Amino acid sequence: QIYGSTESGLLGVLPWRDHATHAHCTGREALYSHLRIVDAAGDEVADGAVGEVLGAAGGGMLAYWNNASATAQRLRDGWIHTGDLARREGGGYFTLVGRVEELIISGGENIHATEVEHVLASHPAVREVAVFGVPDESYGELVHAAVVLHAGTTADEAVLDAHCRVQLAAYKRPRGYHFLEALPRNASDKVRKTELRQAAVSAARRGANE
Repeated sequence: QIYGSTESGLLGVLPWRDHATHAHCTGREALYSHLRIVDAAGDEVADGAVGEVLGAAGGGMLAYWNNASATAQRLRDGWIHTGDLARREGGGYFTLVGRVEELIISGGENIHATEVEHVLASHPAVREVAVFGVPDESYGELVHAAVVLHAGTTADEAVLDAHCRVQLAAYKRPRGYHFLEALPRNASDKVRKTELRQAAVSAARRGANE
């Protein structure tokens, strides 16, 4: 199993010999690569903590073509900022938990969308799901989920909330749901969460005005 990006090149690997003991991890630093996992201040995080993955410059991109501002955002102080969030597992291992841009901050608590997505996806009626934050005056953001159900199954907000109650802390549970026939995706097959977020905000505004 390997991990990297177009900008950074190869950063991590989980060799076959490690699968028996560390199958839950993304991997560890690859040979000839150099990565760091840092907090918002740029300091290395401790074992068990989550931070952004950085790759050493020189092993990846030189710059974005004709886009100096994007280059300055991605390439800083000799490190390529991947935008990926990972938990340091100890022993050199790490596990990806989400994207910086998808981190939900609700009432001062950090919530990783992928954690909530994994819980919801484990419900037998759920075919696919996307979780994101929507603005809230009291908490800053609230967790919202867009859900696609398997054909021939039924599940409503109450059913999915009961499922989440068993596996998630209260502040991580979605406070809103909407159900779709399919999740919108871009040409790279990535879910367009910005579009989903805008739709959820618009629906909430319509409901408040009715």
